[in-house]
Amino acid sequence: MAKLHPSRVCLALCFLGVLLSLAPAVLAIDIEGAQGVSFDQPRVNVALRWTPAGDPLTAYVEGISTFNIQAFLDTGASGILLSKETSDYLGVTKATSGGSLVTFEDVGVAGSALFHVSDSLYVAIAPSNAIDIDNPGTQLAVYNQVFGAIRTQISPETSSIPMLQGLDIVGMPVMAGKVVVMDPKPLEAFPDFDLMHTFIYDPDTPYTGNAASPGIPATSHHVELSYGDFGRFTVVTPSGAEGPALSHNPFIGPNPIASIDPSLPAGDTPGITVAFGGVSTEGSFLLDTGAQMSMISASLADQLNVRYMAETEGTDYPQLELYDPLDPGAPGTLIEDQFQATIGGIGGSVTVAGFNLDSLLVPTMEDDGFNFLNAPVLVFDITLKDPLTDDTLILDGIFGMNFMVASANVSTWEIRAGAFNWIVFDEPNGILGLDLKTDLIPEPGTFVLLAFGASIFLLRRIVRRRAV
Repeated sequence: MAKLHPSRVCLALCFLGVLLSLAPAVLAIDIEGAQGVSFDQPRVNVALRWTPAGDPLTAYVEGISTFNIQAFLDTGASGILLSKETSDYLGVTKATSGGSLVTFEDVGVAGSALFHVSDSLYVAIAPSNAIDIDNPGTQLAVYNQVFGAIRTQISPETSSIPMLQGLDIVGMPVMAGKVVVMDPKPLEAFPDFDLMHTFIYDPDTPYTGNAASPGIPATSHHVELSYGDFGRFTVVTPSGAEGPALSHNPFIGPNPIASIDPSLPAGDTPGITVAFGGVSTEGSFLLDTGAQMSMISASLADQLNVRYMAETEGTDYPQLELYDPLDPGAPGTLIEDQFQATIGGIGGSVTVAGFNLDSLLVPTMEDDGFNFLNAPVLVFDITLKDPLTDDTLILDGIFGMNFMVASANVSTWEIRAGAFNWIVFDEPNGILGLDLKTDLIPEPGTFVLLAFGASIFLLRRIVRRRAV
């Protein structure tokens, strides 16, 4: 066997190093055209029962009976929220403890608010495109994903924000241990476009390709997730009473709770990288299917040298500026093409400003990632405070549906299709599956005819009612 002279070993290794340095790096997949507001968010049909296989709670309105609830399926919600209107119509009773109503304090986009808590219910789910959704004779077969017995939150009053009135939300308790499949293609099927189709499946449900019930499809790319438990930021009264069912929420990035609780491992889940003006930073973003728009915190924006102009934050017309980090006391430069949006939810509503990042990079387990160019984000802090320790946590950001499905610019009516055929949230394995389209994303004009129909969707709400 021949032996290499030490100098030749060095030469060989050096040559190998040159070859490796010349090898093309794995590049992210650029996606351009995502607009500020998604056309739709996932939703499902819901029936409430007192027993697992009992009759559904039914409302009688003007002589017509119905038990169907059309609710948003929200990974950003830790619990299940019934509107006052729904709970009143269906006769959902409120839980008591020691003769007092049980209340639950939760945190949302504009502060905290108190909710009533329901008695224990069984929450039965049917896909968004299910048929025969108000037939008592078939409801056991149609609403075949059953969760419970669990308690829900109940809004104590009708919202002052019209688009939040009658809003029902089912969050992570109905996704725990399940796989959620979202089909955004119906949003783009002009002229027969529809709302996106959403399904909840048991793990390992085979893919059938049947549009009515496709099963779990394969996806081309996978995003690793971590989970954060926000139960510590809520309060149940009276003390010791049973509160509503809560479950952890998914993040693209490390568990953010670890930053204030050293007993928790943060993990090494890769976060989202945002870049603007030649500066970049990374954060852990809440994966929020209930958000039509995405956002970053003021701190993350500050790391990109972006801030609110003096005396504009909190006004009806907030403005963002780019400032010089070497001279932060000097006036900044107004950021071009920025936009404003009123976000409503728990605690009221607030108007905030947004701008287009140069890029927003979502890492994938395939080592390439999706690089969203000219990515629109709002700048706003979702702040949580532990009532016992006063520890405060501000979320780095929210990754909303506008990056995953067809989206629109409400100022210019520029409309773009989404980049993915399927969106699959695998809760047990902590993976977000995204199936990239193999064809090019159409130019804006392709979907301009959808503008009239889309306006119906866009008026529903700007950002879901809560962040965690």
